[in-house]
Amino acid sequence: MQASQPGTLRLAMLLAAAMLLNACAPIGGGTRSGNTAADQAAQLQLQGQYTAAADAYLRAAAGAANSTERQDYQLRAVDALLQAGDTQRAKAVLAKIERSGLNRPLAERRALAAAGVAMAENKPEQALLLLPQLAPDSPLDVRVRALQLRARADQATGNLFDSVRTRVQLQPLLQNPQAQQENLRATWGTLNGLPADALERLRTAPAPDVLSGWLELAHIVKTSGASADMLNAAIAAWRQRYPNHPADTMLEQLLAQQREFRQRPRHIALLLPLTGTLADAAAAVRDGFLAAYYAQPAAQRKSSIRVYDTGAPNANIWGLYSKAVKDGADFIVGPLDKAAVTTLARGSKLDVPILALNFADATNPNGAPPADNFFQFSLSPEDEARQIAERASLEGLNHAATIVPDGDWGTRLLTAFTQRFQQLGGVVVTQARYNVANSDFSTPIRQMLNLDQSRARYRALRSITGRDIKFETRRRQDVDFVFMAAFPRQARLIAPQLRFYHASGLPVYATSHVYDGTPDPRDDRDMDGVAFCDMPWTLVQGAAESPLHTQIDALWPQSSERFPRLYAFGVDAFDVMPYLRWLRQQPYERYAGETGSLYLDQTNHVHRTLLWARFIDGSADIIQQPVTPKAVTVPGAASGSPGDQPSAPDDTPNDGGGSPHTTPLPAQ
Repeated sequence: MQASQPGTLRLAMLLAAAMLLNACAPIGGGTRSGNTAADQAAQLQLQGQYTAAADAYLRAAAGAANSTERQDYQLRAVDALLQAGDTQRAKAVLAKIERSGLNRPLAERRALAAAGVAMAENKPEQALLLLPQLAPDSPLDVRVRALQLRARADQATGNLFDSVRTRVQLQPLLQNPQAQQENLRATWGTLNGLPADALERLRTAPAPDVLSGWLELAHIVKTSGASADMLNAAIAAWRQRYPNHPADTMLEQLLAQQREFRQRPRHIALLLPLTGTLADAAAAVRDGFLAAYYAQPAAQRKSSIRVYDTGAPNANIWGLYSKAVKDGADFIVGPLDKAAVTTLARGSKLDVPILALNFADATNPNGAPPADNFFQFSLSPEDEARQIAERASLEGLNHAATIVPDGDWGTRLLTAFTQRFQQLGGVVVTQARYNVANSDFSTPIRQMLNLDQSRARYRALRSITGRDIKFETRRRQDVDFVFMAAFPRQARLIAPQLRFYHASGLPVYATSHVYDGTPDPRDDRDMDGVAFCDMPWTLVQGAAESPLHTQIDALWPQSSERFPRLYAFGVDAFDVMPYLRWLRQQPYERYAGETGSLYLDQTNHVHRTLLWARFIDGSADIIQQPVTPKAVTVPGAASGSPGDQPSAPDDTPNDGGGSPHTTPLPAQ
């Protein structure tokens, strides 16, 4: 999945889990008549007293007449605890329900409960793997809950189109009018996160259907410009093509929601260090930002943009902020430098909103959080390291070897990876450091794989026996995979040396830094088998041929090849502005950006869920869900609960030397 998702996102997941319980109704039918504790529990649950309801269900389970009845009440208790937000207790109760011996309906409900726990723990990828394959005759409430969970899990992992498709399947199954309206609003909100070109590309139905109608409606609204007459005419034509479409029942509300969250600031101040050591990087961000502005339909270009140089001699960030406000800015994007972002973050009050293009230092001497209208966006390498930990855990890999460069950058990635991996139950067995200036990494690799100890044991045995013993060096066997932090030059040398030193069977995971963003099959063939996470701008087939990408490459051919991710960063900084309030109000929502699937945490940090790719014959080929034996099939092999399983920009340009410090960039 993505980086660790704290605070508000966790709360939203808990609320989402509560909503999945079908308007507080116990899943799987009514309680058994004659059981006083069960009757009391059902009433408490309907009244919103979820913890008390769970306690009553557990009392009913203790007095159950047989194992089937006991398991039924235990599962109801898990559902009530999830509604109460008590994930740990729900997980503990779930762990007591043995998978073996469950009948099919109970097995389906147990798998759903396990997926609900995973969602409450902010593990949507795991939730998707745990969701059961339901039988055609499964109860309606079970099918509804499964679809609701899948829609939210797909949304949380950035699979917005899959989430919309699932909600389309869900809509006719909903019987409660309020639930129907909530699902329509969620469908529309998810569509808002898809860019116009994606909506056009995905609208491929040979004949009008409900899904195609949703996609076309969203595309109309996003591309109709500012003219109300044009929008009304396009919607009238849409209604003729899609009569009785579900969206038509509340179209005015949906359009009002869309209008509210598509309003861009009228006067934007862009604060970037256009002189000094960061000038080249800042220019790439600026040009991406302006390219996104001009990519809008002409009728929608109603914002003015004024650029301020934070790298000028004697520039003062508070002075520039005040000048921008005095000049009429109603939204500020930037600064890029970490120190300047930290300075602004420590201000107690801001007159206009800011989207800072870096993360501030965590330490605040005043102890106060940043202002509510202070947002922070970064291509954080720590986010990438955490996502590697999450993917490895999902694939059942629990013992890691790590190899990172000397220096602060390597330490930061190693720390982020280790902390997240340990949270998921993993163990970092061995660590290695390397000097980025070297070309021979045999020493740290041999140490990491314990090859020197293997050879030492051979020499000792030969000395004791006095005989020439046949010997083959063996690497350590207590690691499942390698986490590698490297730039292309180092990665192209480390990967073959890992294979040479008997580690060809170990999966290797890396951050986006191993790929310079430009296909180079001849040189990248040395990294075959290495998996890494990266942004759509550099990975999605056809993205390089999109009009915006093509225009940027044509206008700035050398710079866009050197700083591809920073151009994408500038594009997203412009595009995400009108959605920041929406992302904050709906923390489980995602915006499908060029740098990844974007979401906000409770401190207004914009994080990214990235795509995954693997080098095959020197090409970066996208891979999807983790390869895991833990997917759930019901009936048959029922899956365990999450308790049964382990549970920004630092886009340093690569100039061939590959050192993270070759070209200075703001610390991220």
